[in-house]
Amino acid sequence: MKTHRRQVILFTRSPRAESRAKGFPVRAGTRLFGKLVSLWIEAARSVDATAVLASPQASVRELQPLPLLVEPQSGRSFGEGLENAFDHGFSRGAVGVVLVGGDSPPPSHDVLKKVFERLESEPTTLVLEPSPDGGVNLIGAARPLKGFFSGIPWFSPRVAVELLTRGKNMGFDVLMLPAIIDLDHRLDIARAHLAGRFDPIWKKIVRWLSAVLESVRTSDPLALIAPSQLFLFATPSRAPPLLRFQ
Repeated sequence: MKTHRRQVILFTRSPRAESRAKGFPVRAGTRLFGKLVSLWIEAARSVDATAVLASPQASVRELQPLPLLVEPQSGRSFGEGLENAFDHGFSRGAVGVVLVGGDSPPPSHDVLKKVFERLESEPTTLVLEPSPDGGVNLIGAARPLKGFFSGIPWFSPRVAVELLTRGKNMGFDVLMLPAIIDLDHRLDIARAHLAGRFDPIWKKIVRWLSAVLESVRTSDPLALIAPSQLFLFATPSRAPPLLRFQ
């Protein structure tokens, strides 16, 4: 498979494993996360980037039929797994690596293109896309991030702040993208569904979000609350598993 100097690495489980781990209806959730993977593959191609999927070993075989490079995650900890994923990207010849989770959609074509152009023109740039609950959905860099992830309080509301602070302390010019919801809980599905009414990023997958909501409507009391109420009253308590290590 031809590799490119630009690489998008999805650090996530297979769609089915992701759906089960998050407690979503398996069939509808698998289709939703599968659609997100497809959108990331399309987004990578649109900016002349190679799409790579780094997954737990248990998911690798299930993902092999996909039209992208699949590799097992490696490392003794969450942070080490992220560091190794970046290392592998640069060892393949990348000059810019964007590492993302599999539970949020890609930004617009123009934004992703500008991210890579910024990494290529200013190698000291660190790109972060936060989520509303304090986590991070996307990390971009133009060089290996040795030791960068050590000691970060993963799965806490301070992930984005800690990465931003560390990046500045290490001399990076940090570029913060607009925050995007990630799909960690059923309440996030409802918020994203509501956002799809006006946000073109979420509008692309409204039908898949609707299918998940419909699947849980009769089995989960929260699903009986209108999406607008969920959006207003749900308060995230921790950062999402941006790049869940397993």
